[in-house]
Amino acid sequence: MGIHRKPRTHSGMEDKLSQLGKGPFQNTSTGLRFGGGMPFLPLLLTMLVRPPDTGLAAQSLPQRDIVLFNVQDGAQDRPSLSGPLRVTDRAAYDNQPAFSPDGSMLYYTAGVAFAGGEQTDIRRYRLADGDTATVLHSPESEYSPRVMPDGEYLSVVRVELPDSAQRIWRLRPDGRKQRPVMSGVEPVGYYTWLPDAQVACFILGEAGRHTLQVGHSGKQRLDVVAARIGRCLQTTREGKLAYVDLERNAIRVFDPLARTGEDLAPTLQPEGPHDFVLDDRGRIWMGAKGRLYIFDPAGDRRWHFACEALKLLPEDWNLGAFDRMALAPDGSRLALVFERLDSTAK
Repeated sequence: MGIHRKPRTHSGMEDKLSQLGKGPFQNTSTGLRFGGGMPFLPLLLTMLVRPPDTGLAAQSLPQRDIVLFNVQDGAQDRPSLSGPLRVTDRAAYDNQPAFSPDGSMLYYTAGVAFAGGEQTDIRRYRLADGDTATVLHSPESEYSPRVMPDGEYLSVVRVELPDSAQRIWRLRPDGRKQRPVMSGVEPVGYYTWLPDAQVACFILGEAGRHTLQVGHSGKQRLDVVAARIGRCLQTTREGKLAYVDLERNAIRVFDPLARTGEDLAPTLQPEGPHDFVLDDRGRIWMGAKGRLYIFDPAGDRRWHFACEALKLLPEDWNLGAFDRMALAPDGSRLALVFERLDSTAK
């Protein structure tokens, strides 16, 4: 994801770089509650944060809309999508969707105007009735909210004032008890939670020398395990880390315990986008030019066309190709982030 700094400006890096735990979780301001005892099921945690000031206008945050689809089994054991529902419809940045552990809520990052330009808040969309509410609004920008493995806290990437440091923070859903998870680890561009309180981070480097670093979230130092990686970090059903190796044009898996890695699949197309999700069968879902494709590492190990996601949308929505995606824990819903082709809608 790109990097958001307040009051600094946004570089558009996110386009250029192309949890869930046990215990109750409740948002006292919205009535949101997750049941306890759910298995640890990390989700895609892709984060947008703003990079060093490049002098670009704050309005350079790309305009995106989130669309929700129903997922069914289609022909040849490939998923089929139906019933597109527009979660957002604004000439603004709505991105980085992530489902709650029970699939009832969809969290996302929302760009909002302020006196000096633009910042981001955290919002949630309730699937049952379409209600949208702001979960977190602060003087700083926050991105990529997720329920942490303990089930009691949210995690976000916060772009801190006054120095624009980019760290993972945790906080109660009512905004209390805010503190950095790892004060010594920054600048974080993207991250995902792994089992046993481990975390994997895309750490931004000078001149594009970004690194993938993994370690225990209780420590102030992570180990470098790879470089030249894509922005999408996923956790497999076995608790391993999945990421895109740009040198090998491959999706690789890294075992945080054995500290070993191997190729899982070739990327769908080397030029990207490199966003993907994993379903509960271990299959990989990726998109290209508005189409959805599936790769089964346990099958014939080839990419197969699944459906024309873009063509399922009404033409008057005026949306382009999608990149980021999020799959509900039970696999019944898929959220896709589409490019807005105009800025005339509300």
